[in-house]
This record gives sequence, structure tokens and C-alpha cells, in this order.
Amino acid sequence: LDISSSMDGEPIKELNEGFKIFISDLKSDVLTKYSADLCVITFGGSYPQNIDQEVKIIKEFGPLDELKLEKFEAYGYTPMGEAVNTAIKLLNNRKEEFKENMIQYFQPWLVVLTDGEPTDEYLSAANKVCSLINSQKLTIFPVGVGDNFNEDVLQQFSPQAPVLRLKGTKFKQFFQWLSASVQQVSASNPGDKVELKTSGPKGLGSWATLDGLFGDSD
Repeated sequence: LDISSSMDGEPIKELNEGFKIFISDLKSDVLTKYSADLCVITFGGSYPQNIDQEVKIIKEFGPLDELKLEKFEAYGYTPMGEAVNTAIKLLNNRKEEFKENMIQYFQPWLVVLTDGEPTDEYLSAANKVCSLINSQKLTIFPVGVGDNFNEDVLQQFSPQAPVLRLKGTKFKQFFQWLSASVQQVSASNPGDKVELKTSGPKGLGSWATLDGLFGDSD
């Protein structure tokens, strides 16, 4: 989640409210509450005493009950490259834990939500993500917010599908759609064919079809 200074004002307010609804929806469904494995990372910086380019792990992989909601504050630059690299590292570690314990899992999803463009080196992160996607080991939802995000840069993280453009600050609707998708997958078994609503949230803006994004679990 992008919480850089450009998110100040209404965007960060809406992001806080939307994310709160997202977590509440996941916890309200019994299957999802105990099967969804969620990791949350912010990039931007909430603490002025630290360097501006800050990436923070809000929640590592694990039960949803371990997440303590905090209020996001908009501050600093946009270290998206570091944030994605952090996400990939944590994801790989989690997959190894599952494999060691012979736990089946679904192909993971990576949601990258930003209203700007990276202020750090991002190409190495983009290359890692593209490699995982092309190997059917990852599904990405690259979400651009508003009119000022760099679509060309965000597209470099998504080799098989267009960037999803979120109209205005409709975070609530987006997170409700996302939680419904997570719940739908949680009610199935790894390896099952899950038919998601892949046309995107209705009325949120310009959403290309997501058909074909969901490959095999690995």
C-alpha cells in the first residue's frame, strides 16, 4: 500500500476506511478467517524522524487475528521497488515454510496499490515479479489510483495483464471486491478451478478483464 505524501488528505482517509472494511470482511467469514494468509506492507513513511524512503511491514504472514489495525499516515517518498522486493522475500520464506510442513497453498496474489511512481530503483523488483508471473507462481493486481500514477512503470510489474485503474478514491469498493474474491478462493481447495468475477469491481473506473491471470498453485 502506497502511503506517500501524495496520498495526504482524502486518499489516505479513504484508504484507512477501506482497509478496515477489508480486514473486517475477511474476519467475518469463518473459512477465510482461518485460511487466508495475509501480509501487509506500506511504503512511503509515517515517521518523520526516520528517513523518507521507508518500507514498513504492517503484518507478516500468519493468522488474521495477529493484525492490529493502525491508522496510516501519508508521508515521504514512494519506495515501491524496496516494498515489492520485501514482499517477494517474505513470500518465498512463507512458501518454504509451507513446503517443509507439507501444507498445500494457492498461487499467491500480490496487490500493488499506488497513486504515484517509485522514487527508488524498481526494475529488479519488477523483473522478479514478472519471472514469477510467467512461471505461473504469482498473480498480480497492479492498481493505479487517481490520475497521477505512472501507468507505464506500474505496467512493468504486470507482463500478462493491463494495469487496473481505480477511479478517484473508491478504496472501500475495491477492498470489498478483493475480500469477496479471497473468500471465494478460501471456500475451495488448492488445485480447484475457481471462477472469480474477473471483470473487476463495477463502477470503480477503467478495469480490464482479469481472465487468464489465475494459473496453477505453486
